[in-house]
Amino acid sequence: MKKINSNLYLLAIFAFLFTSCSKDENSGLTDDPTKAQLSFGAILNDIESGRASEKSHTSFLDEVPECSDEAAAYVEIILSRNGVNVVGSEATPHRVNLAAGQIFTVEDAALELEPDNYSLEYFAVYGASGEMIWLAPYGNGGNLSQFVDTALPISIDLGAGVKKYVEVDVLCYDDRGVNEYGYLFFDVDQNRAMEFCIFGNFCDDTGRHYPAQYSVDVWSYANGILGDQLYEDVYSDVYLNNDGDYAASPVCFALPDTEGMDEYYFEITIRNSDAYGDVDERVIRAGVINDDDVRDLMGDNDDVDYYHFREGNCGDMEDFPNFFNSEYPGLFAFVDDYADSFFNIEPFPALTPIYPSLTIEDAYDFQVLLNIELQQRGLEEISGYKLGFTADMKPFGAPKPIYGRLYSSFEVPNGTTLSISEDFIRGSVGYEVAIIIGKDIRTAISPEEAKDAVKAIAPAFEFADFAFNPNNEVIDFRDIIATNSAARTYILGEETLLENLLDQGINPNQIEVTGTLDGNVILEAAIGLPVDGIFQAVSFLSQELASTGSYIKAGDIILTGAIKGNQLDGPGTYVGDYGILGSIRVTLVE
Repeated sequence: MKKINSNLYLLAIFAFLFTSCSKDENSGLTDDPTKAQLSFGAILNDIESGRASEKSHTSFLDEVPECSDEAAAYVEIILSRNGVNVVGSEATPHRVNLAAGQIFTVEDAALELEPDNYSLEYFAVYGASGEMIWLAPYGNGGNLSQFVDTALPISIDLGAGVKKYVEVDVLCYDDRGVNEYGYLFFDVDQNRAMEFCIFGNFCDDTGRHYPAQYSVDVWSYANGILGDQLYEDVYSDVYLNNDGDYAASPVCFALPDTEGMDEYYFEITIRNSDAYGDVDERVIRAGVINDDDVRDLMGDNDDVDYYHFREGNCGDMEDFPNFFNSEYPGLFAFVDDYADSFFNIEPFPALTPIYPSLTIEDAYDFQVLLNIELQQRGLEEISGYKLGFTADMKPFGAPKPIYGRLYSSFEVPNGTTLSISEDFIRGSVGYEVAIIIGKDIRTAISPEEAKDAVKAIAPAFEFADFAFNPNNEVIDFRDIIATNSAARTYILGEETLLENLLDQGINPNQIEVTGTLDGNVILEAAIGLPVDGIFQAVSFLSQELASTGSYIKAGDIILTGAIKGNQLDGPGTYVGDYGILGSIRVTLVE
C-alpha cells in the first residue's frame, strides 16, 4: 500500500493590532482630533506544516507563504471605504514599516483617516528581503479561513480622535518536502487539522480491478449531532497515464482537530467512469470516524496509510481499515428505507434475518447513520435519550439495557390524543420517569456521582413503536437498537427539583405511580424500578456514551424505561398519578 510520510504543523496565529504607538517625529501626522489613526502591531508565533501533493484536496495551501526565520520588517495592506480602495490597491498595496525590532508599525500619514466605516481587504507581512512571510486568509468559509477565528475582510469603524485596535489572524506553512499524497496537520490557535486520504477500487462482474471514480461529502459530527458540511461533492481524479492505463490519486481532506475527540461523518458515492462504464450511482460507504481513527493510520516514523475501499466483485478483499462496515453489502440502503418508514409511518424489515452476524456495535453504528439521515431530513434538536429493556427480565435476548436518541419534535403536550393506527405501526404505552440533567456529564460516573448531575425529575409517558414488518416473527434486540431503539413519541409532566425532594427527606426512587385506563388501575409500582433507580440509569447511560466518545449535556432528558413494561390495552384514557410529582394523561383512539 502507498505510504504517506510527512508532518504539517500550523502552529501560529498572527494577531494584528490597529493601535496607538509612540509618535514618530517625521511621520507627517497632524494629530487632528477630527480624524482617526491606524497603526499595526502583531503577536507573532510560528507555524509549521508538511506540504501535501497538489493532487490532494489540500492544494489551497499554495496560497500560504512558507514560514521563514527572517524577521518581520513591514506589512502591506489594502483598506477600502464603501467598496472603493482608499489606502493601497490590488496593483500596489500600501506599505507600512514595522518599528525596529518590534512587531508593530510606525505611524503612517496614510492611516490618519476621516471617521467612517472601513474594510481591511488585504494584509500580508514581509521580511526585509521582500519575501512574504505571513498572510491573512480571505473569505468566510474558504479553505484557509476555516483555520482562523476571523478572516478578511474585516470591518473597522473609526471614530474621531480614535487610535483603533483590531485583531487579524494570519497563516504560514513550513514546507518539509513531503512526498506524494503527504500527511498533513495544522495547529492554529491550539487547533489542528489532520489530513485524511481516501483511495478506492471498483471491481466489475469478472473481478477485474479499476481505480474507482467516486465523490465524497464530509460533515463535522459531535455528540450525535450532524454539524456543518466541510466538503461537498469532492471527486476523485481518474485519468489515463502515459502507458495508456487508467490511474488515480487519493482524495485528501484537511479535517479540523480541536482539543478532545473530534468526529467527522463521511459519505462516499460511486460514480460512472470511462474506465469501467456506467454503474448505479449511490452512496456505498457512510459512517463516522474520529481523530483517533486518523492517528491510527500513522505508523513508525510518521508513515501514514490512506483509507482504501474496494467496491463491487472484489472477492475476499476488504476495506482497509474497515471503517464503514463493508462486510455487510447493501446495509446502508436500509438507512433510507428506515427513514422513509419513520416519516411515512410504515413498517420496515428487521436487519438480523438479513445480516445474522450483526453485532451490538454494528447495530449502534446503524442507529448513528439513521439519526444522521433523520437530521438531514429535518429532525434537528436532540432533546435527550431513552432507555429500554431496563427491567430485570429483558426481552428479545438483550444482555443489558439499550438506548436511543430523542428529538424535541417527539414530545407532544400532556393531555393530548393519539391514534393507535395512524400515529404508530406497533405502538406501546410506557409509564416512565424523565430525568432532567443539570450539568454536562462527559465521563462515566457512578450512581452516587449522578445525584449531583440530576436537576429534576418528571412524570413521563413513552410511546415506543416497534414498526417491523408483520412477517418478521422473530425480533432481536439488535434490530430494535438499529431503529433508534423504537423512539417515536413521549409526554412530559411538570418538573420537580431533586433538591426539593431530598430536602423533604423523600427518596425519589420510592415515589409510587398509579396507572389507570378509563379509571381502572393497571399499574402500581415505584418509579425507581427500572435499572434499580434513576441514579443508576444516569450512571449506565454515561458509561455507554463515554465508550463511544459522546456525553450527556446539561438540559438533556433521560427516559428511564417502562415501569413494568408495556401497558397498552387498547383505546381509552391513560392516566399516571405520580403523587408529589403530579400526573400525566393521554387519550388513545383507534
